[in-house]
Amino acid sequence: MASLADYSNGYLHGRWVAADRDTEDLQAAVDRILATSPARQHGEAAEEWAIHDYEGFEDDVTSTLGEWPSLQDLSKVAKGIAEHGLAFGAWVAHLGRADDELVDRFEEFYRGEWGSLTDYAEDYLQNIDFYRFLDDLPEDIRHYVSVDVEQYAEDIACDLHVADTPEGGVWVFSVS
Repeated sequence: MASLADYSNGYLHGRWVAADRDTEDLQAAVDRILATSPARQHGEAAEEWAIHDYEGFEDDVTSTLGEWPSLQDLSKVAKGIAEHGLAFGAWVAHLGRADDELVDRFEEFYRGEWGSLTDYAEDYLQNIDFYRFLDDLPEDIRHYVSVDVEQYAEDIACDLHVADTPEGGVWVFSVS
C-alpha cells in the first residue's frame, strides 16, 4: 500500500501489508502509512492510498481488484486465497468483482484442480461409474466400443469455467 500524495511527488512511501486481515486492520495499516507520509512533513495532505503491487495473488485477480480496491473486497479475496488457495482468486476474476454474492459460494462451484480438462472429464466418468456400462457389454462387442474423452471434455466445457493454474493445470468450476 502506498500514499498517493507521496507517489505523485516522486516519493515511494508505503509498506507491504498482509491483506488476509479484517477490514479494520487494513484501515489501520492505511492510516499508519498516511500518518507517516513525507508529504505531511512538507505541509501537504496525505489522504489517498493505492496498491501498486500484489504478492501472493495471480494477475487475473489483481486486475479485478485494481489499484484502489475497497478494503472489504481486498480482505475478502485475501482471506479466500489464504483459505482455499489461488483457485479462489481465479473464481473472483471469473466473476469480475469481489463483491459478487457468488464469491461466498466458492465451495459450491469449485470442482477441483486437474492436469487438464480431459483429466477432469476422465475422473468424472470414473466417479459416476460410467465404465461399468462397458463392462456389462457382451465380450464379443466390447472392444468395438470406446469413449472419446477428449470430445466429451470439449462438450462439457460450455457448462464449466476452466482457469489455468500457474503450474500448467486447470481449476474447474461449475457455472450452471
